[in-house]
Amino acid sequence: MIYIFNTRAAIVKFYIQAETKIALPAFKESALRGGFGQVLRKMVCVYSVEKPCYQCELANTCAFSIIFAPSNTEDDFLRNHVGIPRPYCLYILDDKNTLLPGEELTIEMVIVGKAIEYFPYVFLALKELGRIGWGRKETGENARGEKGKFGEKFGDKVEEKLGERGKFFIKKIEEINPDGTYKVVYDYRNENKGKKITGFCLNETFDLVEEEKIESAENFKLIFETPVRLKKDRKITSNPEFETIMRSIIHRLNSLSYFYGDGNREKNASDILEEAKKVNIISNNTSFKQYPYYSRRQSNKLYLGGLVGEVTYNGKLKLFYPYLKSAEVIGVGKNSAFGFGKIKLQILS
Repeated sequence: MIYIFNTRAAIVKFYIQAETKIALPAFKESALRGGFGQVLRKMVCVYSVEKPCYQCELANTCAFSIIFAPSNTEDDFLRNHVGIPRPYCLYILDDKNTLLPGEELTIEMVIVGKAIEYFPYVFLALKELGRIGWGRKETGENARGEKGKFGEKFGDKVEEKLGERGKFFIKKIEEINPDGTYKVVYDYRNENKGKKITGFCLNETFDLVEEEKIESAENFKLIFETPVRLKKDRKITSNPEFETIMRSIIHRLNSLSYFYGDGNREKNASDILEEAKKVNIISNNTSFKQYPYYSRRQSNKLYLGGLVGEVTYNGKLKLFYPYLKSAEVIGVGKNSAFGFGKIKLQILS
């Protein structure tokens, strides 16, 4: 039994509705992550001045440091790394970059391990972000985009001012099960409804395909739904070699299990990676896509890029199936907190 697949994860969808015009950059997830992090820190941080979380007495105990800025206090795994993978992924799969009042947007968030317990903080931070505003500041004649009108919610007028960010409210929250079913954990018409989520073990995603199909499968496809940022020899690569992908998945599973799960790690990684080298690329229909974003920490405009598209592989799938199904949930590669690394496995006949 491989215990890293006992790691729990929760998939949550936030359905938000614009109250005023919201203008978003091309890299929407970066803007969401930045706004979410700022609000969460203001809500829970005991310090009034900027201080790195790893220097704080409450490191890895308060909601902000666990969710948004976890640090490594261990002398074992990744001991040379101060920062460790964040226990969440953020995805905005809608293409639109402008929301007019009344229009909706869906945000998908994956939360891993012990961070699931802190979901109420995530909810309150996103709710507060909607109140204070998100996106670019409007500087035109009318931030609304329509003269003389105001966004309305419950019959109350929401006044707009030039130079303000767009306002929204959370209409509904759903927790998604591995089989695609869901439960509603919040609805704006019932504010007092519980906002708790439970999640599922990664191994609960494995039984959704017939065992015989996995046993005989030798051709399969990986679809990179959002940019997949892979590293090989400490450099970003544009070559989606299967061994590079498996190395990334195992490292991510080990990290999330160790820091947010029960502490277990994959013990046969080298054997699995040797087998992964035998899997060949049949067709590669990917391209490298770059996104600009502004880093407040570095006070500079930066770029993040990754592979989008799809790759077809030839090789026996059975050994790799549980890792690839887990990666459908937790993502692949770097910068999943920015919306990178969302993949889908497709088994070919």
